Amino acid sequence: MQDIKELILLLHQHTHPVLQQPPRDFNPQRELAPLFEGISRGRFTSDAEAAAQLFSGAAPDHPAYITLKKDLWTALLDWITDFNTRLLDSNDLQYVYQECNKQWLVVCCFSGENAHKLVLPLTLQLLEVAEKFEFTRLCVDMYALLCIQYCLGSHHDIVQCNVAAQKHTYYQQLQEAEYAAEVQYIKLNTLAANAKIPRKKINLLARTAHAHLKGDMRKFKSYKLTLYGNLLGLLHHMSAGDSQKVVRLCSKTIRFFEQKPYNAGVPLQVFCYMQLVANIELGRLAAGLKALGSCLHYVEPGSFNWFKFQELAFTLMLHTRRYDRAAILLREVTRHPQLAALPDYARQCWHLYHLYLQVLGRLGVPMAAADFEEPAPEQSVQAMPGKHAGLHGAQLILDWLTHFQRNDFVALQQVSGQMTSVAANLQKYPVATRTYYFLKLLETVSGLPGGRTVPDTKAEKYLSKLMKIPVQVANQTVEMEVIRYEHLWSLIQKVLQNQGVATQNMASEA
Repeated sequence: MQDIKELILLLHQHTHPVLQQPPRDFNPQRELAPLFEGISRGRFTSDAEAAAQLFSGAAPDHPAYITLKKDLWTALLDWITDFNTRLLDSNDLQYVYQECNKQWLVVCCFSGENAHKLVLPLTLQLLEVAEKFEFTRLCVDMYALLCIQYCLGSHHDIVQCNVAAQKHTYYQQLQEAEYAAEVQYIKLNTLAANAKIPRKKINLLARTAHAHLKGDMRKFKSYKLTLYGNLLGLLHHMSAGDSQKVVRLCSKTIRFFEQKPYNAGVPLQVFCYMQLVANIELGRLAAGLKALGSCLHYVEPGSFNWFKFQELAFTLMLHTRRYDRAAILLREVTRHPQLAALPDYARQCWHLYHLYLQVLGRLGVPMAAADFEEPAPEQSVQAMPGKHAGLHGAQLILDWLTHFQRNDFVALQQVSGQMTSVAANLQKYPVATRTYYFLKLLETVSGLPGGRTVPDTKAEKYLSKLMKIPVQVANQTVEMEVIRYEHLWSLIQKVLQNQGVATQNMASEA
């Protein structure tokens, strides 16, 4: 009876607490049901009890009872085999991972001397699932058990022993490579996200780590190694400001994961996201919209990530000067009922975007679709280095633009004092260098009497340095470039030139 108890235990751990209720999928034949129910509900604790109750006082060796017990054991094993086949056919990586781990845990509990016949076929079935879905740690454990079974146990087979030993070594090496890649990425990404060291240092460390992994990545085409290895490659190219290589690496990685025999949703979402970011930085509208479509495929409308992708879509519109389309998107997003559920920082970003479009309209940028309602007031975010410095800098630029379009140059000089302080703080963050130089550019306008002309030498020096630095969108907490600074500067110059012409006309008429 113990072997049937073990099978029932294996069934129950997929659905209900052990030996309390029958599994939802297993429906024993009518003649098998009394024995199954009796064992499941604890009424039969031994073969003697079961045989006596089912066959009117018969002994455990009664032929009818032995046949019944064998038929039940076969039916239970067939159910488990069918369940594992359904796991193989599944496309849900997380679900299969959970079920495979649960089943393997119970199989390990059965690996004593009384369960050899059960453990071997179940391990082989689970191994097929684990290898298809690339569960490296489970493969290591399963091949270790097969080594014991084939090399030392009752299923002694020298050929199978050698195969299991080779496979065990293979998966051990793969597990070590995956662990090294994951540790290196987490370590370097933490340093990069917190701006603990300069970008050049991050670039060198990421390039070195990625180069060390290339040999393993050629040998092992695994899910986890490819994910973390290529994330290190992304970190290398991003820290160098090379968006072209980011796009190429993302495209290659997306193709790799799309060919998997299951839905690799997490890495696909990550690399589609970075592909979208890189296309924004390159100013590519069509490619960016294509990447956006891929991103939205993996998220639920109204979720936090959905709003984040919409934010990137809005940035793409602004950075490619599609202001009408940006206004339409902003109106749709800000009317979404889930907007109120966003964290304060994310909600304030959308409020800021709203105000940017309004001030652009007042500066003469045509936006036929910008007939949205006045935004509700939001509490401003104070400068908090490393947390909201990007948002604070973007708000400061917005304040400057607001005073500029009102021709309030007294107020501009007051904002200039704040800019000096913020610019000094931004020098601590190499990823915010573009914002630093743009603030210095705005300072050259703030100090002009009437703002009629711009001192060419000083402004050109800052503009030249600004244009040499690639746009970065990924780390907006430190640098939030709502509108590409070169585009914004051209608009400011155009307004200044118009003001200069108007002043000259007034002087000539006098």
